[in-house]
Amino acid sequence: MITHQNLSSALHHQAPLLAYTPSTRILDFSSYSFDVSIANLFRALFCGGCLCVPSDADRLDDLASTINRLRANVAHLTPSVARLLRPEDVPGLSRLHLGGEPVCLADVEPWWEAGSVRVLAGYGPSECTAASTICRPPASPADLVACLGSGAGLVTWVVHPDDHDRLLPPGCVGELLLEGPLVGRGYLADPVRTEAVFIRDPVWLARPARLYKTGDLVRQKPDGSLLFVGRNDTQVKIRGQRVELAEVELRVRQLMMADVRGPVVAEVVVHGCLPSLAVFLLLNSKDSSSSNISSSNSSPPCALLSVAPDVRDSLAARLPAYMVPTLFFSVSELPMTAAGKTDRRRLREMGAAVAAAQRQAVAEQQPTSSLELKLQHILARVLGLETACVGPQDCFFRLGGDSLRAIKVVAAAREAGVRLAVADLYSQSPASIQNLARVASGSRSKTVRIDLMAEIDRHDAMLIASSSSLLKGVVNGHDPSRHPLTVLVTGANGFIGTQILRQLLDHRLVSRVIGLVRGSTASVARARTVAAAVRAGWWSDVYEDKLDVWAGDLTLPRLGLDVSRWDTLSTTVDVVIHNGARVHFVASYRLLEAANVSSTLELLKLTGKIRIVYVSTARRRDPSEESDEEVALELAGNDDVTAYSQTKFVAEALVRRAAVRRPPDRRHAVVSPGFVIGTPTEGVANADDFLWRLAAACIRTGAYNEDEASAWIPLSDAASAAGAMVKAAVGEETSPLVTQVKGGMTLSDVWAVLIGMGYQLKPSPSQEWLAAVMADMEAQGDKHPLRPLVHLVHVSRADVRWADSWREDSVAAVRLKAAVRRSAEFLVGAGFLPRPASTETEQDGRRTAGVAFSRTGR
Repeated sequence: MITHQNLSSALHHQAPLLAYTPSTRILDFSSYSFDVSIANLFRALFCGGCLCVPSDADRLDDLASTINRLRANVAHLTPSVARLLRPEDVPGLSRLHLGGEPVCLADVEPWWEAGSVRVLAGYGPSECTAASTICRPPASPADLVACLGSGAGLVTWVVHPDDHDRLLPPGCVGELLLEGPLVGRGYLADPVRTEAVFIRDPVWLARPARLYKTGDLVRQKPDGSLLFVGRNDTQVKIRGQRVELAEVELRVRQLMMADVRGPVVAEVVVHGCLPSLAVFLLLNSKDSSSSNISSSNSSPPCALLSVAPDVRDSLAARLPAYMVPTLFFSVSELPMTAAGKTDRRRLREMGAAVAAAQRQAVAEQQPTSSLELKLQHILARVLGLETACVGPQDCFFRLGGDSLRAIKVVAAAREAGVRLAVADLYSQSPASIQNLARVASGSRSKTVRIDLMAEIDRHDAMLIASSSSLLKGVVNGHDPSRHPLTVLVTGANGFIGTQILRQLLDHRLVSRVIGLVRGSTASVARARTVAAAVRAGWWSDVYEDKLDVWAGDLTLPRLGLDVSRWDTLSTTVDVVIHNGARVHFVASYRLLEAANVSSTLELLKLTGKIRIVYVSTARRRDPSEESDEEVALELAGNDDVTAYSQTKFVAEALVRRAAVRRPPDRRHAVVSPGFVIGTPTEGVANADDFLWRLAAACIRTGAYNEDEASAWIPLSDAASAAGAMVKAAVGEETSPLVTQVKGGMTLSDVWAVLIGMGYQLKPSPSQEWLAAVMADMEAQGDKHPLRPLVHLVHVSRADVRWADSWREDSVAAVRLKAAVRRSAEFLVGAGFLPRPASTETEQDGRRTAGVAFSRTGR
């Protein structure tokens, strides 16, 4: 119910923004069942203008001619309808209001380039007046993309999507709430529905008020304007995983911008026996060439596309595996509803029909050997599918497979006399019955082995080839030893990165700190960085002037920076602490190479002017005693070693090689930490780390692995680890080539701290403990803390011997134990660990309630 008071308030507040006059002629295009038609009627009356009313036939059959004949100079259209017009066809149109759907760059650019039409965007849910927010005049077409503007007669708030009592700071994605005289009274004769979304007095609001929960996810920019992200209810579940369709659409659009026109639509399409994630694309003209996609020369209304592997790999580098689309469709046009919006239901039907036809075409293909039949039955049983739903060329992961199910497949195959390793499922592309059968029979090579030394030599040769220009930069460039310093930190919003940032901002020798953080814009990247600092408990506004944040992407050339930023980096930055990386424990080497190796190469190309401190990972040997050849053989020849460790080693080796070619006082440095936990003071921890996931699993089962209890692990708190990195970067003494972040404790020491907090943990033999954990994981499924790292559960730590150099002059044991306890207390408050019986810890948990760091969080 929208009242007269709502409407008159909207006219009062919005008239100055719209600037309508008696000469305004508004096209009455919208159906009378939609609120825009009512708003246009009263706006015309309010300003003394004219409402231009076309017939239904004119409105639908020849829109451009109708606008010209009625001499309309203002039109309110959805982007889908606006795409039917060209600026040159409507020369009398002076204002085009786009709304009802997200606005794409391609929707704005033609009108912007024409110069004669002012394009505006706004937003208004049906539960409020037709316009609730309006975009201010943009400076460029890009400013209108996904723009909702600012409140126009309303106050806008952004809250946690799952809890409207948690107000979010600018830059965070949350649900939009509206407050003010434009908020409607509620749903007619539906008090239950009204009460659910029209709320009163959230805990953070200083005064009593009534607010409307829009269900729309937005991000607030520093200037207070809003960017549309998606619907809170466009989150769908596919095979138990929650998928945000708007995030998928954004990433596909970014990667395939040159290939598509208009919006990208992600939807769930039933393909075979399972729902699959699909995207629908409006391709550019047929004669445009692209290496990203291929399709037939014909242009059916909907057709399956073959997408280049590089596109899928790039998406996998930016999205969780379960959010990478399985199906790509081209459509000749997007179907629309009566309201002029994209008809998602029709798209789902079209996609399902095309996918079914394609599947029928290959349905006659069946396993051709007894081995393939065995694997078909195994995969179907593990995935919970009918046998007929698993074709010989179907990818295990696209049918719903994941790391836990991969372990089950390998175990079931072993019982059936088929030899496979978990790594085999990840190395084959696709992980199909046919390919796995070839691996098991020996007709195809097993897990791809990367020659790490060849990778190092290849990349280093390229660097040496450009060494003359690099050496020239050392002689003629600025002096990296000068003070004050400018330092750039990659991954500045991460668990360790935020502590590095903290210490650099406090350092007397550093005048400027630049954080390189992923984000669609610099303001978004800055908001993410500040949010991480707030989460870590150290942010203060006094750091504002000393901190710059650049939006970048380690997987892209020049770290995702434009030419101007890259030039600034190469000419003004003294030291780079390269802390950013893509952490993934089952992805392939090639998938991680761009973020972890190529980004390091990009920086090393600038090393004539910049000193690099590279954050590596710990290896059990003393760095001074190991050789690259030995490490390469060990990492490449062990199925339990992750590609993440391999990429980090290759990048580290390149930094070390480049370092020895530089003057001693300007050498690069490597810092190697082991496991890193929260600080002894704040205790803010990374819930994604294996140690805490292992602890959570042990607490759930009430037992720990007694066969590994005496295993010693390298361990440091985040402040000590960051301190070593900052010292290597800006310390006044020359740092060694490799710095170990020393210190550690046995797993039994960790269990003792947890037991002292009140947790009931008992030693259990390895096999019994493993069986209990796997049974608990089977029962809990995706919610189990060890589920993402299940492949590491089987790796024994009992026989791993760390070199004595890791224990010498290490962090005091009492500090580490305090950090373990404080981190655990924080994770209790964050809800990652259950509360122990101890009253003291319960109080600490409440005091430290917050959000744990997570590599998978969004």
